[in-house]
Amino acid sequence: MQKVFKTVRFDRNTLALTAPLAEIMLAAPEFLTEIEIFKPLEETLLPYAQRCAQCMTNEVKQKIKDMKANKKLLPITYKLNM
Repeated sequence: MQKVFKTVRFDRNTLALTAPLAEIMLAAPEFLTEIEIFKPLEETLLPYAQRCAQCMTNEVKQKIKDMKANKKLLPITYKLNM
């Protein structure tokens, strides 16, 4: 993965920090209807992804964990400063 990030000049941290949003969209898209919508004129993607991660229920977290274990999601790890 590191070679790909260097080739396309994409920061791994950017991917890792916004990964929770993508994981939620794949594992439990209905969960996003419970969260205030993304307002691109008022916030950037990172704070929105952090907000989504903070609001995740244990059920959604477990579904994401299971999907990673079954190799249906990439095993991207991230640390969010909350």
